[in-house]
Amino acid sequence: MSQGNGFTRIAKILREEKVLTPIAYFNQNNPDYYKSDYWRQEFDWHCESVRVIINNEVYLGKLV
Repeated sequence: MSQGNGFTRIAKILREEKVLTPIAYFNQNNPDYYKSDYWRQEFDWHCESVRVIINNEVYLGKLV
């Protein structure tokens, strides 16, 4: 993990630094795709989301 931080701490840092979640980034570029406000929580990072991203080889630049 980044600087020894766990998934929960990384999620907290992302929320504090106002980093858009992947779905919020998508919504920014496709504002009419999701109508529900649930998907519009821009900085609502969860530790499980961080875990999935960190463990996904695609995010590491690998071709799968």
